[in-house]
Order: sequence, then C-alpha cells, then structure tokens
Amino acid sequence: MSNTSDSANDRQNALDARALESLRLIYAETSATMRHYSSLQFAIQTLYLASVGALGSAAFISEKANVLLGAKPVAAWAAGAGILISVFFFLLTLACERHRKHFGEKARELERAISPCVVLDVPPSRAVGATNALNGFYIICIVFWCFGTLVRGL
Repeated sequence: MSNTSDSANDRQNALDARALESLRLIYAETSATMRHYSSLQFAIQTLYLASVGALGSAAFISEKANVLLGAKPVAAWAAGAGILISVFFFLLTLACERHRKHFGEKARELERAISPCVVLDVPPSRAVGATNALNGFYIICIVFWCFGTLVRGL
C-alpha cells in the first residue's frame, strides 16, 4: 500500500511541477506583453510629436507667408487636423494604458500564485504620475489646437 501512495504522491508532485512551470511561462508572456504596451506608449508619443510638428508648421506660419503663399485655407485645415490627430493619439494612449494596467494586474496575480512571498509590490503612484502628466499633455494640446482652429477661422 505504501508503493501506491508513493506513486500517487510522485504523480501529484509531477503535476504540481508542470503546473508551476506553466504558470511561470504564462507570467513571462504576461510581463512581456505589459512591457510591449509600455514601450508602445512612447512610440505613439513620438509619432504624435512628429505629426504635430508638421501640422504646426503649416498651421502657424507667419501672416506674411500666408498672404504671399495664399496659404490661409491650408493653415486653417492644418489646425483642424491637429485637433483630430490629438484626439486620435490621446485615445490610442488611453487604450495602451488600459492594456498595460490589465496585464500588470494579471502579472501580480501570477506572482502570488507562483511564489506568494516574492510578490513585487510597486509603490502607489503620486497624484501627478507619468500617466496623468501624459494625459494632461494631450488635453493641453487638444485645447491648443481648438484655439488655433478658432484663430485660423476654420
């Protein structure tokens, strides 16, 4: 009877080891996905700044250049496009942040399941953290472009 219980214990230990290894693989993938969305936020911000720079140069060229080039409609449309692009990139950033937080929560759950005594506790964010600062930046840009559109007469 001892052999039967030892055999059952061995099978249970093997299953536990496989389950733990599966949890570790899932944890690694979850962490990689979370890092992907974190990096994607910076790529989105880079593309946003490049497109806003191009639109800003078209929207806010000097009045003399507008008269000489007849660029008043181009400047007004560029200011309107600035609003749309700002809203679009702001929504992309919010989606990335939502996904990053989701995968961060899942990673913490997996950490607790894998090894309850080694959970990485991240200190709570301050009132004005990186996420709030980035969201504030987009909101200020949207207000700026709305003002620019009104000034340009779209």
